Amino acid sequence: MAVSASYAAYIEEQLSNIDGILCRKMFGGIGIFRDGVMFALISGEDRFFMRTDESTRDAFLTLSMPSFDPYGKGG
Repeated sequence: MAVSASYAAYIEEQLSNIDGILCRKMFGGIGIFRDGVMFALISGEDRFFMRTDESTRDAFLTLSMPSFDPYGKGG
């Protein structure tokens, strides 16, 4: 399933005040980059995920924002 054009436009609009944002089709979704670093992804199911790490993951989970888990490893 592809990302819908309307959802992609909505997310891009939400990020429009941040300088240097680049959105690029990849992995069946859209990767969102700043300064060459991918920090978010829009999945093919029109879901927005932000990149997490050990220091931020619990804060996202507390807000019921699961991390992107493309391989089903629970992370």
